[in-house]
This record gives sequence, C-alpha cells and structure tokens, in this order.
Amino acid sequence: MHFYSLEILEVDGCFSLKGDYLVQVLSSCTNLHTLSNIFLLSGRLRHPTIGAENFIDMDPATGSLKPWHCEKTLKVFGVTVTGIPRPDLKEDNVFVEAYPGQSQELHAQVYDRLARLTNLETLWSGNQLDWTSFQD
Repeated sequence: MHFYSLEILEVDGCFSLKGDYLVQVLSSCTNLHTLSNIFLLSGRLRHPTIGAENFIDMDPATGSLKPWHCEKTLKVFGVTVTGIPRPDLKEDNVFVEAYPGQSQELHAQVYDRLARLTNLETLWSGNQLDWTSFQD
C-alpha cells in the first residue's frame, strides 16, 4: 500500500527479513533511496540477508534482470548476498558449485544487478565489525 511513497526503510532489531520480501520492496518502491536493516548482535553489525538467486531477480522468460523501480533512486543500500559457491574453500558450511563456473556466473549477475543502481552512494555489504567498514 505504501510502496509508491516509501523513501527510507530502516528496520532495526529485525533478525529476519526474507529475501523474497526484500526483492518485492526493491522492485515496487519508486522513490526508495535508503534501505538499511542493521542490528547489533554480539558486537557485530548485520544486514538483511538475501540469496543470490533472489537478489539477481532474473526473468526466466527473457533471461535478463527484472527491472526494480528503485534502480534510479536508491542511494544507501545494505545487504548480505548469500548462496554463492566458493570452490576455493574446503569448509563444511560452504556452498558447492552445481556445475563448474557457477560461482563466477553468480558473481557476475550480482554485480550486474548492483550496476543498475545508478545513483548508489553507499553500499553496505556483508557483516561489518564497526560502522566505518562500508563501501562508498
């Protein structure tokens, strides 16, 4: 109901904001310029977590990225993208590639999505140890 007028979405203290809901907000809000969900847990800052496949938001019919209405307005964005295989790591909790090259393919698609955010000024990515660890 408020997608058209929403400009800032900051949800403090929320442990879970599902990725598909997050994509719905990003794809529907025409005036959104700040999306941040940071909470303190054990001295660490965390951001909303979204799986790579949801974040990429590919249209299966066309094979291209679905447009998000906030692509031109989003300036501050905090997110942790998960589910990208790391074949260089041999740990138990690491995603395994379903096919060779999947990791590079997903990384490229995530960066393609970020590249569409043409007015982005601040990107918070991953989990930070302090407030100064962000990307401008």
